[in-house]
Amino acid sequence: MGNDPELSPRIRLTSVGYAYRASVADSAVASPPPSTGGGWTDDGTNVRLTTSTDKVGIGTSSPETYSKLHIVVPRTQTFDRVTIECPRDSNGFGIELKQPNGYWRLGQNVGNGWNAYFSISNNISPYYRLMILSDGKVGIGTSDPKDNLHVYGSNGAFVRIDGNTGISGLSITEADSARWILFYRTWQSNNLIVRDEVGNLDAMTFQSGTGNVGVGTSTPGAKLDVTTSSGGSAVRGTATAATGWGVEGIGKEAGAHFVDSDGSGNAYIGHGNTGVEGYGNEQGGYFQDADNGAYAHVGYGNRGIEAKGTEMGGYFQDSDGSGYASVGIFDDGIRARGNFSGGDFTDLNSDGWVWAGYDIYKVYGIGLVSFVQNHPYEKDRVITYTAAEGDEAATYTRGTSRLVAGEARVTLGETFKWVTNPDIGLTAHLTPRGDCKGLYVASLTTSEMVVKELQGGTSDATFDYLVYGLRIGFEEASVVQEKIREAYIPSLASHRERYNTYPELRHFNALERFKEMNAQIGKPVDLGASRALRDAIHEFDPAIDKLPEPADHK
Repeated sequence: MGNDPELSPRIRLTSVGYAYRASVADSAVASPPPSTGGGWTDDGTNVRLTTSTDKVGIGTSSPETYSKLHIVVPRTQTFDRVTIECPRDSNGFGIELKQPNGYWRLGQNVGNGWNAYFSISNNISPYYRLMILSDGKVGIGTSDPKDNLHVYGSNGAFVRIDGNTGISGLSITEADSARWILFYRTWQSNNLIVRDEVGNLDAMTFQSGTGNVGVGTSTPGAKLDVTTSSGGSAVRGTATAATGWGVEGIGKEAGAHFVDSDGSGNAYIGHGNTGVEGYGNEQGGYFQDADNGAYAHVGYGNRGIEAKGTEMGGYFQDSDGSGYASVGIFDDGIRARGNFSGGDFTDLNSDGWVWAGYDIYKVYGIGLVSFVQNHPYEKDRVITYTAAEGDEAATYTRGTSRLVAGEARVTLGETFKWVTNPDIGLTAHLTPRGDCKGLYVASLTTSEMVVKELQGGTSDATFDYLVYGLRIGFEEASVVQEKIREAYIPSLASHRERYNTYPELRHFNALERFKEMNAQIGKPVDLGASRALRDAIHEFDPAIDKLPEPADHK
């Protein structure tokens, strides 16, 4: 027809009535064709708009300018909707938005044996941007959400809540009633708040700009600031493992610092080279065993340590040595023991030192063994006596007896024989108190001494006696020994200073007494030899010989 090619072979054509998708075509309105044509074109396989400017309106005769398809659902039914249906065995999608470099798909999938889900995806892995499963779980960036909302990102994932003003955050509710809220307040320096809605309080505050965290306070002054207005502990650490710590703190100055806000007490833990360092107007520290009743005050009043316990007040031990000491143990003040000595005591100013419980010695040192008592008549004075010392462990017994016809059998002290060597070392001294021809010792044992008058005298004179012996078991005690530590003559500087202050006390000392006695008998005194011997031994001089004080000595 016209310029169209002729059909060959020729076939008879018969016209009949025909409508494509007649059941829905009554609601489709094509845009008015342009003057050059337009509308629908049916090429036998596809029905399409004839020109690129054509639009389709369903339920409207005036599709929007930029809409190729404009659907208006009339409000004539209870549930108004637009339905795109996929067969049950299909895995297709409802809507695809496509451009030359990719696509976006919006739809439902029921194929491949999956439960039905709704998804938004594109052609870039991992494809599924939003997935809603039939059980209500929602996945963003994942096709297999594990929880009600599951956000996944292969290079990390963030969820942003962006509020222009006011409060923004997350609310955790139960039965439509808020229980906990995570949010930030713009008027509170943009801090992040964890709020307990049931208790009507801000449980935790993360401070903007500092990173400080506050528990029970909205203005944390430290990296972790815990405040409580009720009784009990603000912080508690509990470790149930055998090697665990309740609390561990590490710092350049100290591991921890504790202060009583309404008192004077404060304490450092792990401070410098000190384990615990505490200060307070009443005491530096207080420790108590709640189970057994033991307690200790440290830096208490004028006391370094005041401790009490049902077994002892204190116990000290050298962990890499054998020395240990119990203080206030039962009825003993101090009980100290060690493989070398029980105790080591030194005066740093005079160098007077003593080892207690050392080797065979009760007391071993360089000072004097003395006792002191009040002066009976001068209340501001005391009397100090010093024990006699020799090159042996000596015993003695003494007394007074009387001759009968020039002879006396003297029974010595009953206990003398129990502590004295009976074979060697016995000596006796006799002093008559009456006129006689003289006395001598006829026989001597540790039990009895026989005294007779010289020249066969027969007087009944009274006499005094003094018997010395060697202490049994100590006869071989060494006198000259190897040097373990310096054993100077202790400094007598404090005694010389005393004489400068109280010169009237000088004449009581041994040197002055013997100088006076020598003067009375007309014997001159030359102290040159004694000075030479003293210099050879060396008197301790604090300015030269003073030992360094321990690092913690104050």
